Amino acid sequence: MRTQLNALILAGILLPALSAQAQSPLPEVSPEAVVNTFTAGNQTAPAVAASASGSVWIAWIDRADAPAGIKARHFDASGSPLGPEIHISVLGFPNAPSAGPAIGATAGGGFVVAWAETPNVWFRRFDADGAPLGDGQRIAPSTSFETITFPGVAVASDGSFVVTWLQSDLLNDVVQVQRFDPHGASLGAFQAVATGSRNSLSSPRLASAPDGGFLVVWQDAGGVILARRYGPTGAGSAVAGLNVPGTGYASGPAAALAGDGSARVVWLAAGGIWIRRLSAAGQPVGPGVPVGLASIFFQSPAVAVDHDGNALVVGSDFNLVLQARLLKDDLTLLSGAFAASDPAFFATDPALATTASGDLVLAWTSGFQTTGPFFPQPSIPGRDDDGQGIVARIFAPIRCAAGSDVLCLGADHRFEARVSWRNPNSGDTGIGHSLPLTADTGAFWFFGDQNLELMVKVLDGTAVNGHFWVYGGSLSNVDYTLTVTDTLAGSERIYHNPAGQFASFADVGAFPSAAPANETTGETAALVVPLPAVACGDFAGLCLSSGQFLVGVSFTDPRTGLAGAATAVPLTGDTGAFWFFADSNLELMVKVLDGRAINGKFWVFYGALSDVDYTITVANTQTGEVKTYHNPRGTLASRGDTQAF
Repeated sequence: MRTQLNALILAGILLPALSAQAQSPLPEVSPEAVVNTFTAGNQTAPAVAASASGSVWIAWIDRADAPAGIKARHFDASGSPLGPEIHISVLGFPNAPSAGPAIGATAGGGFVVAWAETPNVWFRRFDADGAPLGDGQRIAPSTSFETITFPGVAVASDGSFVVTWLQSDLLNDVVQVQRFDPHGASLGAFQAVATGSRNSLSSPRLASAPDGGFLVVWQDAGGVILARRYGPTGAGSAVAGLNVPGTGYASGPAAALAGDGSARVVWLAAGGIWIRRLSAAGQPVGPGVPVGLASIFFQSPAVAVDHDGNALVVGSDFNLVLQARLLKDDLTLLSGAFAASDPAFFATDPALATTASGDLVLAWTSGFQTTGPFFPQPSIPGRDDDGQGIVARIFAPIRCAAGSDVLCLGADHRFEARVSWRNPNSGDTGIGHSLPLTADTGAFWFFGDQNLELMVKVLDGTAVNGHFWVYGGSLSNVDYTLTVTDTLAGSERIYHNPAGQFASFADVGAFPSAAPANETTGETAALVVPLPAVACGDFAGLCLSSGQFLVGVSFTDPRTGLAGAATAVPLTGDTGAFWFFADSNLELMVKVLDGRAINGKFWVFYGALSDVDYTITVANTQTGEVKTYHNPRGTLASRGDTQAF
């Protein structure tokens, strides 16, 4: 029966279905890539910094190269390397690095790296080309009885910076901070952030603000997470305790500051990773809440905040896979948990930074540690094929995540689409939730994430008429308004669908190509979307409603007059899309809904982003019924058939 339906729908033309796997709700700007170019032995402990100029620096410890020490590498906003890896600490320093590195970027694209070589703390400055601005400088007075751990560095917009570290002697622990001017000259004496008896303080971490202010978080011997906020030049705030009663011993804090000066602090406790919001004055705002991510005890989580105050939290789970989750500004959940690293490789030591454009850079240690000839490497190598290596990827801003109210489209996410809707029967109103599909196409759902209602595409037609083109295809007849914004030019186009209509449109004069002089171009990788869990054999079209309905599309190529079969892209259990000429250019979306509770029928909806000649064929595998819908060339149509089956 299924073979007969395949032949009926596709007239003998079978194309391989697109492979798909569950992906993150964040569109990917760059795929996972190995950062280090020297791959022998182990490279570990990455640190990430993003400059206001848009570039990214990643630093790490290389324990195998000669000379061993700290290395770094420069990347542009799309994740492409801007040069080879460079040595930060080299032979001539007293010892191999014992802790670090920490890194902060200057506004012009340079950076400062700090690290520990017990009993010393060092920093070194570099320009935007990776050239050193002087030798490394030792900044901590030391004796042979002192141990230095957990170095941190934060750089202000004017180039001044602070370095923090945990200094321990035979009797005391002190979390220290030292300020420096943009040229690396000391600005006064050390400041003690916190003091305690030996082994009473641990894991200080530093987060910076553009004005030169910063936040220090740490853990005490009782498993309490503490925080202290500093202004650009003033004294620190009162120390704030962040633990949640009843969650037990807490450890491994990390923090990030938002643009308004508020902070998000994460840590490990009972139930996994927790998060709490702090005001710009460093005091808790609201309760701490569980993120819903499990994490191994000895691995600190990482957190970054986008320009809207939303947070990305990443931790290494019990399978040593990086798991992530998105949270809104008020710490309510924006997404479910998703894998942020390839599960084929162990992933630890996550580090995050937010770029000037709002992208999120994630780096981590990938692979299995090699410890010498008596402990051979396991059969699955690290990402650099020899022990551990440093891997990184870049995500689009959180506001572009699947499920948010913004659909980001075009190169560098230049265009943002939003939808508001009104149910004419109940009077209920709401906003559409986005589902990114390719670099230029996405969908929205209104009432449930399995029920897609609208498809939107922005194409670059500037080579034809000097404009970007906006297409819309509707699978819903509720009253809705689609607003598309050109973020570079600041202009908007508004498209309204009245209640009771299924509208498709093509606006080929939507946005002129002219943009501000600082416009940048770049490629955004197309996403592969989740595949519904249905068994449909070798059928090459859409398999919907657990296999009850098969959908195929045939089209006529207007360039050649030849017939072809469209390629299916499954989206949800009842909805999918098709492309005709390229997988980055979706042309049509089809949905089959179970409306039997209302009129005893299954309903078929389709929304078009193409005006070529095509025919949609839908087959009911349980009854053998077949329905076809033809779109003549030159027609841009959407339709809802509530009497289909």
